[in-house]
Amino acid sequence: MTRLMVVLICSEIYFVVVGVVCLIWPYEIQVFSLSHGGPVFYNPFKSWVRTQYYIWSLRSIGILSIACGAVVANFILRYFFAD
Repeated sequence: MTRLMVVLICSEIYFVVVGVVCLIWPYEIQVFSLSHGGPVFYNPFKSWVRTQYYIWSLRSIGILSIACGAVVANFILRYFFAD
């Protein structure tokens, strides 16, 4: 049961960090993803990354990630405060 709790705590931290990063810095993530990658190959994904839909996708990923972190935190709290 200890391994399960370690996995739950690590996944909860991961979900919350990804959610916070996607909600606070979506434009920096966009700049980072556009600046990386070589010009050798044509990447049609980069044309989508330049759009505003990408920013909204990052924000929705952030909201969903924080929601998943809250669900995992609920499981952790139920385990620790169970009768």
